[in-house]
Amino acid sequence: EQLDLIEKQQAEEAARIAEQKRIEEEKRKEEERRKAEEARKEAIKSVQETIVSEYAFDTTELSQTQLNDLDSVASILNKYAELKLTIVGHTCKIGYKNINRSKGLRRAESAKAYLVEKGIAEERILCESKGELELIVKNNSKENIAKNRRLEFVISE
Repeated sequence: EQLDLIEKQQAEEAARIAEQKRIEEEKRKEEERRKAEEARKEAIKSVQETIVSEYAFDTTELSQTQLNDLDSVASILNKYAELKLTIVGHTCKIGYKNINRSKGLRRAESAKAYLVEKGIAEERILCESKGELELIVKNNSKENIAKNRRLEFVISE
């Protein structure tokens, strides 16, 4: 009878320890999920805050600095395969509106082609152009005009 009581106590203690380990493992997994979701949100924010700017007048070619910015975007999109990207091309106000709209789209399409080369599935990327409609600074200096010639990114899921 004494032996049965000891065995029962040992079994109860083993069950308590197993339950404690299970709870600790659940907490650890939940913390990992939380951290992964936090990292994902930061990655999305990072892409959406990226602005590829400083295009030379009337060009759609990407400079090395711009390619480096796109490499960062590609890295995040490769890590989070469920994310979709819209690339929005912008221009300064110099020139005709319809030409600027077209130029903004060509800039976005150039960036898309580069991201596809970096392994991002083509169907995950949309391109659009705002042309000269959404300036971020006044076109009152050479530097500001260059800042308005840019790409911006929108993430969707």
